[in-house]
Amino acid sequence: MFFKKIKIDSLESMTLGITGMRSKEEYEALPTEAGVELSYYVYYYSNVDDPRVLQGRTVVDMEEFIALLNECNVPKWDGFSGKHPKGVHDGYMFNFKAVVNGDEKIRADGSENFPNGYHELVRKLRDLIRENNICEDGEK
Repeated sequence: MFFKKIKIDSLESMTLGITGMRSKEEYEALPTEAGVELSYYVYYYSNVDDPRVLQGRTVVDMEEFIALLNECNVPKWDGFSGKHPKGVHDGYMFNFKAVVNGDEKIRADGSENFPNGYHELVRKLRDLIRENNICEDGEK
């Protein structure tokens, strides 16, 4: 089922995973009473029970976060499946899942092939974590 609305009005959850040849990172956004809790994780695979390690966390105003998703064209991402370009031997893969507007799902994925607004969203998520990190384990 494809996302039908052209605009996101509410957020229930969002996960963006980015995988490279030797790395995996994940952004997770969940609503709280204070707004949207945005967390940034890195995966480490070396004899640990849970390879997902929190690197940063911040709280963002809900309206601001929803505006960011809309500005980055996330509603139009639903169903995007970017095949790896011929002749490209390396790169990054992404997997995006969101539940918005109650129970509408947005799903997208790709391998070195991204929907319009993807790079802008990743840059802004990184900036939000870097500028407002409230996680003691993460770097500020």
